[in-house]
Parts: sequence; C-alpha cells; structure tokens
Amino acid sequence: MRADLSRRVILKSAASAALAGIVGAPAIVRAQARELVVGGPLGQAEAIKRAAIPLFEAKHKCKVVYDGSQSFANLQKMQASRDKPIYSVVMMDDPILHIAADQDLLEKLKPSNVPTMGQLSPGAILRDGLWVNYMWPALSIGYNEKQFPKGLASWEEMWDPRHKSRVLIPSYKSTTAPFTTAMAAHLETGEPMEKAQYKVDAAFKKLKALKPNILDLYVQPTQASILVEQGEAGMAAGFYTTYVIPRRVSGIPLGLATPKEGMFAMPKGIAKVKNSPAPELADAFIEECLAPDFQAVWMKEFFSTPTNLKVTATAGIPSASELVAIDWKFASDNLKQLTDRFDREIAS
Repeated sequence: MRADLSRRVILKSAASAALAGIVGAPAIVRAQARELVVGGPLGQAEAIKRAAIPLFEAKHKCKVVYDGSQSFANLQKMQASRDKPIYSVVMMDDPILHIAADQDLLEKLKPSNVPTMGQLSPGAILRDGLWVNYMWPALSIGYNEKQFPKGLASWEEMWDPRHKSRVLIPSYKSTTAPFTTAMAAHLETGEPMEKAQYKVDAAFKKLKALKPNILDLYVQPTQASILVEQGEAGMAAGFYTTYVIPRRVSGIPLGLATPKEGMFAMPKGIAKVKNSPAPELADAFIEECLAPDFQAVWMKEFFSTPTNLKVTATAGIPSASELVAIDWKFASDNLKQLTDRFDREIAS
C-alpha cells in the first residue's frame, strides 16, 4: 500500500469509528431504586468497571450501570431523555459539558453533598460548580523516541524547518485542537497563556507558519500514533499521558514532551444530571471520584494527574500545579468560528 494512501486510511478512519460508536450505543433503561446509571467514556469502561465500580457498589450497597460511549453520543441521550433522565451521572470531556450546561441538563453540585470539592484545584471546578474535573491527563507533544532520544524541550520545535512534513496536529474534529491553537497564540505573542489564548488572529498567524511542517491532520491519537511509532512522522501535538505512557511501558518508542512552556491539563469532567433518578447516589459517586482512593485509581489506570490537591502525584505523573488549563468555555462558544477558519486557512 502506498504511504500516502495508508496515511489517509489511518487518519480518516476515526470519523467512521465515531459514527459507529453513536449508532451502536446500547439502550439504557431508567434506573430503579438503589441503582445508579453512569454515562461515561467507552475507552475508560473496562478499567472503571474493574477498579472503581465494585468498590462503590460494596460501600453504598447499590448497583452501578456504566454506559460507555462517546461524550457526544451520551449528550444526545441526555437531550432525548430530558423529561425522564436515564443517567444520574455523566463523565464527559469539558467541551461537551459546556453544551450540556448551556442546555440546562446539569444540576449544580453542592459542597455540602460533595465535600471533597473543597480539596480540588480551583481550575477543576467549572461553571460555578455545574461540574468538576476528576482527573487531568497531561497533554503536550508525542514524539518518536528513536528520532528524538533527548526529547523535545519546547513547543517551538514543531516549527523548526528541519521537520518539514514531519509534524502531525489535531484537526478541529478533535477535542484536543484548542490546545494547539492556544499554544500557537502564546508563542506568537509572548503573553501568558491566560491572556494569549484569546488572541485568535495571532494563533492563526503562527499556525500558518507551521504549514510546511504539517504532514497531516488527525482526529484520534490512535491513528496518528501509528505514523509516529513507525517513523513516518516525527511528532504529533495533542498526545497525552493516558495514551502515551501505557504504550511506552509496553516497549513502543513513543515519548511525551515536557516542554519549557508547559503541559496542558486535559479536562475529564463529572457532573450530576438535572432531575437525576438517583440524586443521593449521584452525589456519593461524584464524591468518591474526587476522594483519595479513586484519585489513586485514576493515576494507576489512566496515568492521570489528580485534581485533588491533597493527593500526591506518583512518579512520572505531573502535579496539578505543573499543568496549564485553558478556557474551555471560550473554545466551546467559538467552536464553529474556529473550525471554519482552521479548515479554510490550515487544513486546505
């Protein structure tokens, strides 16, 4: 198979996979007494069912049904069951939770019911408590360790002319795309990230300068990773610890940069559904997800930074204070505008 054809097959297969995930999602019945239905990421299903749910069921004498699917598919189910919710808790990416919040599908968490909220990093409490982040995978640049045995010291490395047609970046069909845009704005303006991320024109000026180095765009890291691991690409923006570390441990030459400009906090949110069928169990489940025992589970299973500041990150995992958070409300509100501009100026 020709290299350009294989690359297209690899990188464009994500779209059909995403559609299959929505169409094939299992039907969920409304929860009964002492039963909690949680809608969460399909990729986390096995570990959560094995390492977290049995502990919660034993402690709270209940049954937990976990519906693993994509965040957007679970949002569609929330919309369809608004009058009679099927979920009590959802675990989603922040961009989708912003949509759910705007559509009044979430119930504000009360610190009296979820007291561990008081131990979280301030950046992990969103929209005045409509949801919280239970873990932060650290995100930066994935790279081929054989090609870069000393790693990558800066995000600016992606712009180095030596790497012409060797760089992958996420398209705006990926939830990781706003990180690349925010970093581009920071590098172009020299302003702190909390200010630079809103400088859209500066971001696109910097991204245009990257075009000679862009080999291709990707939707899911699983597709891009094949090209990096095989050496066809040297690096890919938007890779994160949950994906990279297990592959590296298994012997694959895939590294994750710790650049001087910082790594991003990839937000993984958990929220209580409005008019939850099991409100008390929902509060209890969210509380457990933030408490030390489950924070340890997230570190062990997903190599993710704990958002509870009283929990110490294990070796090889950045602490919450080391990660940079971006304004996902801004990214969500401007998603269509940013997507159209990206497709017009960068993807074309």
